[in-house]
Amino acid sequence: MKKRLGELDKNLVEYSDDSLHLIEDSTEGKADLELKLQMPCILFKHLEDKKLQYFLIEKCADFVVLEYKNDDWFVHIFEMKRTIRPKSWETIKEQFAGAILNALALTGIFSIGLHLSNVMVYSCYRNDKIDDSTNPAKQRLRMTDVTERSSETQMSASDTDWNEEFLLIPLSQDTVRCHHQKIKLDVETGKGNFTLSAN
Repeated sequence: MKKRLGELDKNLVEYSDDSLHLIEDSTEGKADLELKLQMPCILFKHLEDKKLQYFLIEKCADFVVLEYKNDDWFVHIFEMKRTIRPKSWETIKEQFAGAILNALALTGIFSIGLHLSNVMVYSCYRNDKIDDSTNPAKQRLRMTDVTERSSETQMSASDTDWNEEFLLIPLSQDTVRCHHQKIKLDVETGKGNFTLSAN
């Protein structure tokens, strides 16, 4: 495997067993997340630009990390967004789906057997506009009558899985149940740190 890794572009693939930096430079998701590792990992960077072109799902998350633990492989998928809104959340779930397909292809290159139950997804963000209880517009909605509160519930129905521990990610023929974790970044700098640990 190390020989194969050595043949790949160092700007796109990185190997480490102690820490990795996930750096996103786009305006929409500018971020710098330091991952502290407990096991050997392979990082695939900038997948949104370098993804395979053959899948029906054209979107793809920013980063995929393969972690080797207890004689098994785990896939960690990271998407960076400055602000999470209902519309961007739906897009992120599509990006997770595209990244899962790309991860399956990448593990195939390295002859790694992958169980879809070992896929975890992470939303990295500065601002949460789905749960933003300090948002004045949401505060006004809460103070209105029952009819309007009912309307608010309908409007947010598609966003309820933002707060769930597991997401159901539809692929072409299957649905993958993934553990989902939110990672809050510094509002001003977009920096953060996180300790990676597959369950």
